[in-house]
Amino acid sequence: MESNILLFCLFALAVTLVIYALPKRFRLWGLLLANCTFYLMCSWKMSVVLLAVILLTYKGSLWIAYSEGKQRRRALALTIVPSLLLLFLTKYIGLIDEFARSLLNMIGVGEVSSNGIKAVSILGLSYYVFKATSYAIDVYRRKYEADSNFVNVFVYISFFAHILCGPISRYDVYKENLHEIGYRETSAVAGIRKIILGIFMKAVIADRLSLYVSNIYADYSSAPGLALWMAAIFYAIQLYCDFAGYSYVAIGFTDMLGLRCEVNFNRPYYSRTIKEFWSRWHITLSAWLRDYVYISLGGNRCSRLRYFMNVMLTFLVSGIWHGAGMTFIVWGLLHGLFVYLSPKALSKTNNKLLVCGSVLVTFLISVFLWIFFRSESVHDASIFIWRMFTDVHFDISSLQMSILPFDNRNTCIAKFMVILGFILLLGLKEWNDVFGTMKGRAWMRSAWYIFMMFSILLFGKFGAGFIYGNF
Repeated sequence: MESNILLFCLFALAVTLVIYALPKRFRLWGLLLANCTFYLMCSWKMSVVLLAVILLTYKGSLWIAYSEGKQRRRALALTIVPSLLLLFLTKYIGLIDEFARSLLNMIGVGEVSSNGIKAVSILGLSYYVFKATSYAIDVYRRKYEADSNFVNVFVYISFFAHILCGPISRYDVYKENLHEIGYRETSAVAGIRKIILGIFMKAVIADRLSLYVSNIYADYSSAPGLALWMAAIFYAIQLYCDFAGYSYVAIGFTDMLGLRCEVNFNRPYYSRTIKEFWSRWHITLSAWLRDYVYISLGGNRCSRLRYFMNVMLTFLVSGIWHGAGMTFIVWGLLHGLFVYLSPKALSKTNNKLLVCGSVLVTFLISVFLWIFFRSESVHDASIFIWRMFTDVHFDISSLQMSILPFDNRNTCIAKFMVILGFILLLGLKEWNDVFGTMKGRAWMRSAWYIFMMFSILLFGKFGAGFIYGNF
C-alpha cells in the first residue's frame, strides 16, 4: 500500500471541512461520497470487492434477523464465510500453491513447475472484512437489530479513516453519533490533539527509524551484534509509532467528524505482562479476537488444557490475520504461549522494583518476538537472535558500524542522537501517563503539543507507507 500520512491528512481535512459546511441532512451522504472517493483514488480496481462484501453483509444480516434456529445459523455462515474465505485465500494462495507442488513432488507425481501464483493485496481487506464479520455476528447474537438503512452499513464498513489500517470499530459504537455528524468543540479539540501526536509518532520517529531498520535487516549476517540489538529495539519502536501514529490520526479525524471510535493503543510497552500487552496493543483487534474467536471456543471457563488450546488457537488466528508465512504463525503462537504463562500477581503488585522489572522484561520479550514478525523466514529470525548474543562487541569499529546505517554519511551520529532524543521524550511522556510520576499542568500539556508541532515541521519525514497497511 503506497500512501503517506501527509496525503491522508490533507484528504481527511478537506472531507472534514466539507462535512462541516454541508446541511445536517446531507452529511451522511457526504461521508459516503468521501468513502467512495478515497477508495477509488487508492485502489479503484479492487472497489468491486469492497462493494461485494458490503452487499453480502447488508443482505445477509437482514436474513439473519428474520431467521430462527438452524436457518439463522445457516444465514450467518453464508454471510461471513465467503468474506473470511476470500481474506484467507488472498493472503495464503501463494503458500497453498507452494505446499501443493511440494506434496505432489514428494509422492512421486513428478516435478511440478510453479504456477506463479502469489498473494493478492486488496486495500483494507483485513480490516473491513473483520468489521463486516463483527456486524453480522452481533446481529446473530441479538446484540442489536440489523440496520435496514443500506447507507448506514455502507458508511460503517467503508469509512475512509479506518480502511487503511483500522481501527476495527464496532457498529454499535459507530452508530451512536451517526446522525449527529458535524462540528462539536470538545471532540474537535480532542481530535486535533490526537492528530498532532499521531503525525509526530509517524513522521518524526517511525519514518526516521525505517532506513536504519531496513539497512540492518537487509544485511543482518554481516552487521555487528550491537547493530542487531539496536535494529531489534528500533523496529519495535518504529512499528509502534507507525501503527499507533496512524491510529491516533484516524481516531482524531473520527472525533473531528463528531463520530465515536474505540481506543486502539494505550502505551503497550509499559505493560507488566504479555497478557497486559495485548490489552494495550491493537486493542480493537484484540477485542475482536476475544469476542469472536476466544469466547466462541469457550474462553477460560473450561479445563486448564482446553483454556491453553483456546489461547493458542486465538493467537494462531492472529498470526494468520497478520500475514502469510511461518514467521507470522510462529510469532502468533509464541505470543499465545506467553499470554498463557503471564503471572497474574504482576498485574496487581505495587512494588516499584517489581513493576519496573516486569515492564522491562515484557518489553524485551516483545522485541524478540517482533524479530520473527520482521524477518523473511524463521531461519533468518533464529540466526538474527543467535548473533545478538554471540557477536556483541563494544569496540570503536563495532560502534561505528552500528551507527553508520542511520544514513551512511558523516551526519549519522547527529541523526542518531536527535532520533534517540525524540524516543526518550515520548517514552518519558508515556511513562508519566501510565504511572503518574509527575503531575501534569495545563502549560506543560500545551508546551508538549507545541514542541511536537515544531518537531513535525523541522524533522518530519513524509512519503513512507504504513507498515500495517500490508496486513
